[in-house]
Amino acid sequence: MADSQRALDVMVERERARRLVDRFGRDDSDASELARERRAHRLSASFRKELSIVDTDGVCTAVGHLERALDEKLQQQLREWHQQHPIGGRNHAHRDSVALERRPSDGRVQDAPVMTKVDRGSAFEALKKVTSEITVTSMVELAKMGSDPASEAVVTAACCALANMDDYVQANNKALSQDLPWPHVMQVLAKPSVFLTSLRRFPYAVDAGRIPKENVAGALHFLELAGRGTGVRHSCARRVLCWVEHAVTYWECSNEPVSLVKNVAARVLPGSSVSSRERLCATSPDTPARPRDPSVSKTPGRPLDPSMSITPGRTRMAHHPAAPPKAERTQQSPLSRRVPPGSMSPTVPFRLSSPSPDGSRHATPLRPQRTCATPQRSRRVGATGSATPGSPPMGGLKTGSARPAGSPPKDRGSLTAPPRPIASPQRGLHSSSLVQRRVSKPTEEVSKIGREHVDGARSPLKGGDHVVRRGVSRADTPGEGDLQGALDESAKEVRELRSIESQLLWQMRREEKKEQMAQEQAAEAELLDWRWKQSIAMKTSAAEREEERKRSLLQNSKESVELKRERKAAQKARELEQARELYLKDRDHAALQALVEKRHQERNRDILAYRCQDVNEMREMKRSQRSLESLHEDNTRSHEQRLMMATMARELSREKERLLESLHQLRQAQRERDHPLEMPLVAN
Repeated sequence: MADSQRALDVMVERERARRLVDRFGRDDSDASELARERRAHRLSASFRKELSIVDTDGVCTAVGHLERALDEKLQQQLREWHQQHPIGGRNHAHRDSVALERRPSDGRVQDAPVMTKVDRGSAFEALKKVTSEITVTSMVELAKMGSDPASEAVVTAACCALANMDDYVQANNKALSQDLPWPHVMQVLAKPSVFLTSLRRFPYAVDAGRIPKENVAGALHFLELAGRGTGVRHSCARRVLCWVEHAVTYWECSNEPVSLVKNVAARVLPGSSVSSRERLCATSPDTPARPRDPSVSKTPGRPLDPSMSITPGRTRMAHHPAAPPKAERTQQSPLSRRVPPGSMSPTVPFRLSSPSPDGSRHATPLRPQRTCATPQRSRRVGATGSATPGSPPMGGLKTGSARPAGSPPKDRGSLTAPPRPIASPQRGLHSSSLVQRRVSKPTEEVSKIGREHVDGARSPLKGGDHVVRRGVSRADTPGEGDLQGALDESAKEVRELRSIESQLLWQMRREEKKEQMAQEQAAEAELLDWRWKQSIAMKTSAAEREEERKRSLLQNSKESVELKRERKAAQKARELEQARELYLKDRDHAALQALVEKRHQERNRDILAYRCQDVNEMREMKRSQRSLESLHEDNTRSHEQRLMMATMARELSREKERLLESLHQLRQAQRERDHPLEMPLVAN
């Protein structure tokens, strides 16, 4: 077994090496790797062409019937399971049975979905299973097949879920269009392995808290544009759709102990028009579902109503006077939690304006809101435990009075701004010698009166057995309202005295700082004046020394220049005399060289004449020799021809005699055949 496996591995490695050699060597033969790839590309192109030509309406219809049949079977199993295992009491079971029974004639599920409890373990396993079904090859085929609106919406939903989770998918959900998918979403599939790695890392990012609710809201919104899988035909796009749904389910399970999600079968079937608002604001089993605003458009892909949207820093809830605060907190969806600072803005930052004369509504963007500094501020209610209908909860921000985050007040840091009161003066300021020296007697009296008021305000609370809370009236205790009013007045006076004291201390510190700053500025100005005078004197002396140095340098340079001029004149005269003598010598030498060259040329001319004569003689000799050789060759050729003619004549004569003899014998034989009796007797 091991030998066969090793032989198989060796064959595989050899084939791989051969293909690599063909690829890098650019071998274009029929059995090469490049030719095989071209054949594969042509085959896949023909398959795609056939698939584009074939009518898929019948196939999709058959698939729809099969899905409806499977859904009916699944709903029947769920109905039996709900009857055996009721969840959430009688009301929840009744609502589930009503949702299961609400089915049209064609077998599709109505808008009321089935609500089931899903734990994190099962959600994680489902998400892991769907992720394992998505392969790199299927994503490459999806990218090559071309993009239809449904596939683009599905992949856009996946990108919204993975937005800013890592460095691969960097997208701003706020910048995406609410009516159309991301036009460049298929470019994300250019690196399918990296995209698949991001899909696998999603549950761990959810556990780490790096997936904000805006990503989930954007994914659900673009799932609505995809029609919940009704127009998705490619298998990889369907798997990505299932992944987005399971990812949203896992996010909800991770952000609440018991999450209520819709049945997966109700999502992918036609007719299940479930909006992202209903998904985000899923109510608990014990509370009735909130009716949707009729003014909100139900067209898939339209923005949501801002009164129902979720914005970081505030949560808009429908407050009912009769409902307790606990019921209000129970109606909040898992996505209404506090978003950590630095997270992205909401996915649907739009407001539907008032209807126009023609009945249409226009979406206008909301202003960015400042996030609350304290977590869970949006869930708090008033001091009395009830909320006013239509009023925002404590800690929330109103849209009209909201100020953009990051813009400080205009008078902050200015000298004309009023001093900021301090709650209580610091102890170190009273113990400093400077403050004790400057604090006057009225200030000490004011502080003493404030401390007496504080002691007087606190004394009734120390000895009593009960605690009086501000804002809570107790009519059964006589005189408690007057005591509470006195306490409030004393506390108010204490606060005023403390603010006056802190303001006086702040003004004294300010005056002291001003005087100290003026003294420092005067000392610094005097020091700067002395330094300036010293620098001026040093600059003057340095300029005088520099001028004297330049004067002496110019005098020395003038004397050296005159000396150099005289030396150059004498040297020039000597050079002229030497040049004259050298010229005369060169002229005599040139005349002698010309005479020698003339004689040499005459000698060369004579030598050339002798050589020319010899060459002519040799040419004549060679010409005569060639003529003799040609004459000899002619004689030899004629002699050979004569010999050949004589030989041919002899051969002809011999042939003639042979023919004559054969003719004679032929005649003799014919004669003997014609006259056999006339044959002469042959002697023995």
